[in-house]
Amino acid sequence: MSALPEEEIEVLVVQNADRMTRENFCLHMTHRHGESLGGMSELNPHAQSDYTEALWRKFHDRLHGKGIAPYEEEIEHVHED
Repeated sequence: MSALPEEEIEVLVVQNADRMTRENFCLHMTHRHGESLGGMSELNPHAQSDYTEALWRKFHDRLHGKGIAPYEEEIEHVHED
């Protein structure tokens, strides 16, 4: 009996989040990490102070860097260096 090949998931490479504008970063969080917004439907760029934006960016780094199981197995994108 042979094992079925695992389904390959195409991993998208997107811009480094550190180089994204606030607006693009908020769009990225909304569309690529929407399940991590704590029940919010979007991350509104106009509702962010410099401080809260920095916190969201650190959280985003944590999602990718250390991985938050089971989320780390579900990531379908990586960021360029």
